[in-house]
Amino acid sequence: NNGLGWGNADGEDIAFLHTMLDRFESELCIDQDRIFSTGFSFGAMFSFTLACTADSRMRAIAPMAGNATTSGRCEDGTRSVATMSFVGTDDSLLTVHRQAVQIFVQRNGCTTQTMPVQPSWCDGLSSQFLPCSCVEYQGCKDGYPVVECEYKAGHQFAPSAGQTLWDFFSQF
Repeated sequence: NNGLGWGNADGEDIAFLHTMLDRFESELCIDQDRIFSTGFSFGAMFSFTLACTADSRMRAIAPMAGNATTSGRCEDGTRSVATMSFVGTDDSLLTVHRQAVQIFVQRNGCTTQTMPVQPSWCDGLSSQFLPCSCVEYQGCKDGYPVVECEYKAGHQFAPSAGQTLWDFFSQF
């Protein structure tokens, strides 16, 4: 790319990832049904993009504070991908991040009804990041949940979310 971060110009970054996965799968024992992606900001955009593409290999993603792609929309993919998202309530990307999550609410057959869930991640946050809340969309295809978490912060990583990410990915 042009050295300014990933931009997926002409699909080059997706092609690179697929080439890398092909090599790993040919030389290592890789469970092709358990490929995950997480990232922050541009990394979140890339996670959304990996899940959005028609030839997506992602089983689940956990984007933090990003939009669907650099163009703000998904590609032509229709595949369901389990999603757990994180975004700060004071982040300038809050609206576009929520819009990106809605893509997977639709793809995963979820309703717009949500139920509060409280991962242990919220319990471990300092008062600086509270309130912290997560909701899980209802009626999703079995094995394809969509969970949306927000915390009091601007554009920054979801603090102390490592175990929550591991727990989310481990269920698949």
